[in-house]
Amino acid sequence: MKNFFSSRVQVLCAFCRSSRRIHRKRHIGSVDFAGAALGAAALTLVVFGGFDGRGLLIFGAFVVAAEVFVQLRWRVSLPCPHCGFDPVLYARRPEEAAERVKTRLAARKNDPRALLGRPLRLPLRRITAEDRRRKGQHLSREV
Repeated sequence: MKNFFSSRVQVLCAFCRSSRRIHRKRHIGSVDFAGAALGAAALTLVVFGGFDGRGLLIFGAFVVAAEVFVQLRWRVSLPCPHCGFDPVLYARRPEEAAERVKTRLAARKNDPRALLGRPLRLPLRRITAEDRRRKGQHLSREV
């Protein structure tokens, strides 16, 4: 039952295949909802001296704050810390995701600390026969 109570799971990056940990929970659950109710009830008792209708507003604020916190925590944990690949951004705008990966890899190439770290297993680009033909046609432009 070691992994049942952990809020983070071990995954591999879809781009560089590096191991990393992300938060599993994307939205609040019944336990968070009950915690918000208990917290709102306790705060209502302390502030107003008993149960009051304004406690429902406090409860709503706690639920909204918990949902925002859980979603932001999940979203921040998604981008790969090694190559910068973001799967949510890639699903929406692949060009922007590619640009972020390029800038992250360029910054990593110029960082001396990256030399001491684990090397990335970046995907290889397969060169087709058509690419070879196209490359040979404009040799003077490539030199």
